[in-house]
Amino acid sequence: MKNMKGFRNIVVYRYGKIDDEFAYTFMKENINNFDNILRCVEGIMDKY
Repeated sequence: MKNMKGFRNIVVYRYGKIDDEFAYTFMKENINNFDNILRCVEGIMDKY
């Protein structure tokens, strides 16, 4: 999750200046984290 937070900061603060290869590699290597985050968000939303 810490890596995901760091990646989020890169995306937010360097929008338009992101190295596409870096972004692709990072997302490919961390795709399971995206699934975990999605499940957490869905779990929170199901409570409401």
